[in-house]
Amino acid sequence: KMPQRIFAPAEDAIRRGQPIEPFAFAAAAWMRYTTGRTDDGELYDLRDPLQDRLKPGPAEAVSAEGIMARVLDLPGFVPDALARNDAWRRAVEQDVAAMLKHGMAQKISEASRNT
Repeated sequence: KMPQRIFAPAEDAIRRGQPIEPFAFAAAAWMRYTTGRTDDGELYDLRDPLQDRLKPGPAEAVSAEGIMARVLDLPGFVPDALARNDAWRRAVEQDVAAMLKHGMAQKISEASRNT
């Protein structure tokens, strides 16, 4: 559901010159979810049709760059216009990095203060 509910509206926002932060945050939260680990390191099963291609391997370090690479490497998943958009990539990667470093609760709290 990411392509039609997040990526398509993000592309539209970019075309219209509107803020992309809400869409970047939503994409980053989903990407963070694909790690299959809570902030405390507890494992959970992904409930996503792409779970086998998204979840990092057991020895793979989880990083914002790695998560972005896994998602962008999925053929046809992220529209080319977004994948090539530096502002979009930077916004998503910064959100993922903050989620990994400070935890989801803090990032959600920050995001809610900025709305």
